[in-house]
Amino acid sequence: MNIYHIIALALPNSSGFKGARVLNTLYALELGAGPFDIGLLLATYALFPLLLGVYAGKISDRYGVRIPMLAGMSCMALGVFLPFSWSTLPALYVAAAVTGAGFILVQVSMQSLTGALGAGEARTRNFNLYALAIATADFVGPVLAGFLIDHNGHVATYLYLSLLNLMALIGLLC
Repeated sequence: MNIYHIIALALPNSSGFKGARVLNTLYALELGAGPFDIGLLLATYALFPLLLGVYAGKISDRYGVRIPMLAGMSCMALGVFLPFSWSTLPALYVAAAVTGAGFILVQVSMQSLTGALGAGEARTRNFNLYALAIATADFVGPVLAGFLIDHNGHVATYLYLSLLNLMALIGLLC
């Protein structure tokens, strides 16, 4: 695997994740959530990365990066898809937790793999390219979510964003 393969996986996966965070917030407002609920919902995305960050690194070190990336991308696809099939406020919390848990597995593994691809200037270049890919996803995901919400509604947008995560998962399997 090279840095361009990592970028090709990171862009759709992170775009789906970032778009889902915006989508969850906007859909929660539509479902009648208040400011405290919205804050708690967004904090739920960070709960498992906070609790599992070190453990995710140990898993990646012990088993390699492929298994945690497969597990993480699967969790992310499931978490983003969940509100499509279960459209309630509690489902948004479950989706945020599942997606956050998958995110940390993918993020730690991708960063580990990026660092292992080269030494010196090559490593610096790889991390710069990876950071640019994540920054691009930070832009693409929310903009895409907004566009899809306007044209298809909140619930259908979960399906489309989960397809981005699924695309990354299939890319990893190939």
